[in-house]
Amino acid sequence: MRWLCVFPLLTILFISACSTTPEDELDTLPAEELYRRAKAALNSGDYETAINTFEKLEVRFPFGKYAQQAQLEIAYAYYKFDEPDAAIGAAYRFVLLHPRDPNIDYVYYLKIGRRDAVAKRWVSIMFDEDVVSEIRRDQELDPGL
Repeated sequence: MRWLCVFPLLTILFISACSTTPEDELDTLPAEELYRRAKAALNSGDYETAINTFEKLEVRFPFGKYAQQAQLEIAYAYYKFDEPDAAIGAAYRFVLLHPRDPNIDYVYYLKIGRRDAVAKRWVSIMFDEDVVSEIRRDQELDPGL
């Protein structure tokens, strides 16, 4: 009979122990340390970690002094990670949020560079590369084409 009383208590104990998730280490770090880790990941070529850390920094400290720089770094990280659509989106978001930023010319450079990559990718998909090279060869032979 005593086991019937203990069983529900043990069940509740086990269920509550399973429902807790371990706290993410990044959730407790200050803004400076988050930025430092994200920048180190970016410089080492670990773009995915850099993007995730910069995004966490921006979410946790949206009005801090590192948030605006994190938005800029996210666009650059997507650019280096060869994610042109995400890079364009991040750059567009930065331009909307900070139209008078001194680095706005750099953001436009990222947007244009990634649009060029998207366009080249679509051209290679739409046209077989052999056909494109033949057209270029024909144009070199007859500039009037």
